Amino acid sequence: MTDISSQAERPWHRRLDVTISLPMAMLASYFALALIARLLRGNDLSADENQLAFLSQFMWLGYGNQPPFYNWLAWISTHAFGTSILSLSLLKDLLLFLSCLCLGVATRVATERKECAELAAIGAVTLPAVFLLSQRDLTHTVGAFLAVALFLLCLFSALKRPTALNYALVGLTAGIGFLAKYNFAVLPIAAGIALLLDKDWRARALDWRVAITVVVGLAVVAPHLNWVHDNFGMATGATVEEMQEAASGSLPKWLTAAAALLLSVVKCSAITLALFALAYRSQLADIVRAESKWTRLTGRMLLISLLLVFVVLIAVDATTVRPKWLAIYFLLLPVYLACKVAAANVRSEKATRQFTLVSAGIVMSFLVVILIGELTEPLRGKDDDNSAPYAALASQARAAVLTDATVILAENVPLAGNLKIWLPNALVVTPDTAAIVGAHPAIVVWQADKSGEQPAWTTEWMERSNLLDIHSTTDGNFRLAVRSSAP
Repeated sequence: MTDISSQAERPWHRRLDVTISLPMAMLASYFALALIARLLRGNDLSADENQLAFLSQFMWLGYGNQPPFYNWLAWISTHAFGTSILSLSLLKDLLLFLSCLCLGVATRVATERKECAELAAIGAVTLPAVFLLSQRDLTHTVGAFLAVALFLLCLFSALKRPTALNYALVGLTAGIGFLAKYNFAVLPIAAGIALLLDKDWRARALDWRVAITVVVGLAVVAPHLNWVHDNFGMATGATVEEMQEAASGSLPKWLTAAAALLLSVVKCSAITLALFALAYRSQLADIVRAESKWTRLTGRMLLISLLLVFVVLIAVDATTVRPKWLAIYFLLLPVYLACKVAAANVRSEKATRQFTLVSAGIVMSFLVVILIGELTEPLRGKDDDNSAPYAALASQARAAVLTDATVILAENVPLAGNLKIWLPNALVVTPDTAAIVGAHPAIVVWQADKSGEQPAWTTEWMERSNLLDIHSTTDGNFRLAVRSSAP
């Protein structure tokens, strides 16, 4: 019989041999192609990307209704490699790859089987939030994916080797998870409940070292919690309002919320479950019946997380649940499926290969679809804030001050983020942030109004910085206030 601590005691480089395989090579290739596809789409930014490009200029304890972890990583990336589509996209795809890798390592700690680790890692890519939403717009959720994978790795390691260090690492990763996405807080609670419900794990949940986990976790989140206390409305208002969207019909709100939750669960899990059932169809009955303490733990964690989300929905009178809000919990799904395969003692290289190849074909096809969709937007007449001629605006702004290392005051975040991409050496601020950073703009930029009227907010800043000359961009989309006449 294998000692349950044997896998956890193996050196890290031996545990990471999960990466040296065809499935892991496919995984790395997919995210490399995702990066290339994003670069081919050019400098037009999504809503999350332009916000990230703007906020990555600052290292703050809080940034509004999203926690700070991903912004901190973006700050490191842009200060190391410059603000560009490459630095922002490289960060995202690297985090996604590491998330899948860590999820695989966590599964190997639990199952002690390499093929199960590969199954979990590839399964993560089949989640719509990973292969679709993350490639279109998600940012903070991507940071939460890595936090979930690290949390599971540390949790499983602590369960197999209950040392003070491992319990401390559980607290550390739980704290990081909360700093990545507020709804991550549900996951450690779900883990604790799941452990207490299982006689095989209960002793681990009642271990005195749990106090170390709690102390370390609170220490990690304490500075940001203090910021949340001082800025509670900013940190929570927008999310709660979105959850409380008016429900149509006469159904009770709790029933509407339940239906929305169920629909999102189906959207999050259907593709992964279908691919798994297809690949393991000949052994599916055995896998469904199989059970182990690891399947009970991961299955209950997922189920309890969803139940806790439903409780939150009822508490805040919410009627809307978007799949991306549940995405981080469904990283447990491929781990659960891999543990079921291990519990059934199914060993099928053919099934694993089929799951890998079919999954690769689907997710890479979506990359092509997304790329074609983005590249053909002008042909389809799509026009939005992200398709505005920011390159021409940046060129005229640079010419106005004869340098791109300047301070620019932009009307809003979309404008500021896009200008930052085109003028990476400039400090680009908005009216809300200019006072915070003590900026003295050399240029004020705003969207041109059809009436030709100048926005009231620009007057004070123009007088303060002695910006007397106002020019329109050559295309008429924007107006600039500068100190001297632009060429």
